[in-house]
Amino acid sequence: MYVREDAIVAKLDAWLAGIVTPEALAAAQTPPADIAARDAVARAKIADCDLRIGRVTASVEDGMPRDWIAAQVVKLPAERDQIERSLPDRRDYTPLTPGEIAAITDSLGGLINILQNASPTDRAAVYQKLGINLTYNPTANQIHALADLARVGCRVEGPTSTPSTRAPWRATYLAA
Repeated sequence: MYVREDAIVAKLDAWLAGIVTPEALAAAQTPPADIAARDAVARAKIADCDLRIGRVTASVEDGMPRDWIAAQVVKLPAERDQIERSLPDRRDYTPLTPGEIAAITDSLGGLINILQNASPTDRAAVYQKLGINLTYNPTANQIHALADLARVGCRVEGPTSTPSTRAPWRATYLAA
């Protein structure tokens, strides 16, 4: 069965703009998975440098050669400082607030405008990411729309869900 795209896209986009809110988008943001792991590795390297610096200090008392001690006194703190300087770069991830997301979408004319002006390829990618599934009922001349917002990693409560479930959003629209 064929349903004209122009008969449903505007209604679908308006429905999406109502459920894909700045709050839902903000909740869906996740930091890159490797940030915590990289920080842990860097902190372990810093702890190792601190341990080696302590050993160099003890080496002075044990009578180690002065040339070796002098080289270590310069090398180890420089290595530690370099590792420490790399830590802020790993924490540059700052999620957008709902207000910032709203400001961005508003500056672009709102979500409906963004979708309406998107290329067919970009629009299809958005629909796919949101798990959009349309089912046409020719007898009732209705299209049932389903968006699985759980696919984008956020918890959004919809008209068919209860607070304890993570159900997809559902809506039915008349085809033109």
